[in-house]
Amino acid sequence: MTRSSEGFQNGLVAETMTKAGLVDGDGRNLPVLAAEFDAPFVGSVFSWKAYCIENMLAKAAWPTTWGPDPDWSGVLNDYAPYAGLNRVHRALQADLETLGLHRFRNPQAGQRLKTIGSIGTVLGQDKDRIADRDVETEFNSEVATVQEAIAASLEQGHTHINGKWLCRHYAPTVTNQNEQRCRQDWVAAVLAAGGLAEVRDWWQRITGRTP
Repeated sequence: MTRSSEGFQNGLVAETMTKAGLVDGDGRNLPVLAAEFDAPFVGSVFSWKAYCIENMLAKAAWPTTWGPDPDWSGVLNDYAPYAGLNRVHRALQADLETLGLHRFRNPQAGQRLKTIGSIGTVLGQDKDRIADRDVETEFNSEVATVQEAIAASLEQGHTHINGKWLCRHYAPTVTNQNEQRCRQDWVAAVLAAGGLAEVRDWWQRITGRTP
């Protein structure tokens, strides 16, 4: 790539990012994410149709030097217990936030000190959110939800499984290489494959240019 072409590309990226932003899906359902990415949505903040940007590597290509393409349904299912556990954590975290127990509390400048009574009232009103909570049953239910999504389609599965696990754990396990090298090889494979069609379509729709 020449300096002029590199400068043009950098300028194009900068121009695009002033028009649109992209955020991770973070476990939201596919229809919600699709409505924030596919046409006719025009932004300006778009969502990847996946848990995070790393999932897009798996959706786009697999390095041939790493061997045959994985059985992605099986791979994603292997990580389903972690996804289920994190979904329980997210729900529990929301309830703890309601109770004011999600983090240490400190006196705030300019605010009156809380009293035993005021704190106790909040805890008493919402204690049923965590009282007698069966987290094992919740965990099994959440894992089942993730497994059902994977069984429905890989696209739905990728909205539930954190793609960083694929880069940080799966790829290094398969290749016996470190995470950085795995990312480099994976990105190179995606570039060689011409990228992912849905991303190319998005780019053209947003910039008016062919990627």
